[in-house]
Amino acid sequence: MDDNDTDSVSTTTKEQYLDELKKWIDETRKHNQLSIALWQNFVQQVHVRENLSAPNVANNSNIQSHNQPIRFYGYKIPPIWKRLLAEIIDFVILFVIKMFLTLLILESIDFVDLDGNTISITELQKKLQNPQLAMQMSVEIVTLELLHRCIVCCYETYWLVVQRATPGKQYMGLAVVEASNFIPLQMEDVVLVHPATTLSVKDALLRSILKSVFIGFLLPICFVFLFFKFKRTGYDLLTKSLVVEFNPNPPVHEHR
Repeated sequence: MDDNDTDSVSTTTKEQYLDELKKWIDETRKHNQLSIALWQNFVQQVHVRENLSAPNVANNSNIQSHNQPIRFYGYKIPPIWKRLLAEIIDFVILFVIKMFLTLLILESIDFVDLDGNTISITELQKKLQNPQLAMQMSVEIVTLELLHRCIVCCYETYWLVVQRATPGKQYMGLAVVEASNFIPLQMEDVVLVHPATTLSVKDALLRSILKSVFIGFLLPICFVFLFFKFKRTGYDLLTKSLVVEFNPNPPVHEHR
């Protein structure tokens, strides 16, 4: 066989190979397209079934509300010193109430006399050496402490639900809002909050109880908790609340 015949056979073989390769590529492309189409159809059917099985999907009002944008409200995060001063003001108010209750209870067991009659140190020691009086006084002190804790929780809960802030926080220009979602901004100490509503009675009461426990038993750790994101404490995280600068008309940002 001469060289021309060899070149002709080689050329024919290459052309056949290229034709076969092209056919294989076309078939593979069609197969992949068919597989993708089948998979998309399957996913779409599953999605439709899930929507049909979900509750209240047929309700047009729910569908419309789902498509509505979510409103976020812009608030400034207050510095820690403002929160500390607000806590000191509230502490003074509650301390005065506690002292008044303490004097009433001690007078009820004849330990002190609010009418102004002084008691000598000897009489005071005799009163303390009386086992019955000492036991009664111990019970009264425990009762007083529990009563004071209840007053603190009621005090916090009432003001958070009615005014969004205790008197101390109001004086320092602070407020407590519900914060389930956040969008941080580039501006320092400014954040978008949703839903930014007043705490419910349940959340406010839970926050007050947790705060009383943290401050009463975990005072050093409580201050460490101030360094969470957005200066939130442990009880703020657990109750989805946030202390912010008071703003009656915060800017609104809509996000979908």
